[in-house]
Amino acid sequence: FRAEIDDFCRYVKDTPTAPGVAEVYYPGELEWRTEQTRRRDGIPIEDDTWNALVRVAEAAGVGNLLS
Repeated sequence: FRAEIDDFCRYVKDTPTAPGVAEVYYPGELEWRTEQTRRRDGIPIEDDTWNALVRVAEAAGVGNLLS
């Protein structure tokens, strides 16, 4: 089974791209890449959302855990 999946992934990656498309992705590849990036760099949070979370944490008495 693993060999079949590896073959499929190679087949997908070797598929010629459409004009203006840099790469063909296999199912789940973009999500996996996003997960790896977020594990390395963290999850982006908008300033307004972060500030709201800080206010809630401070009101709950756990604001010191955010830094």
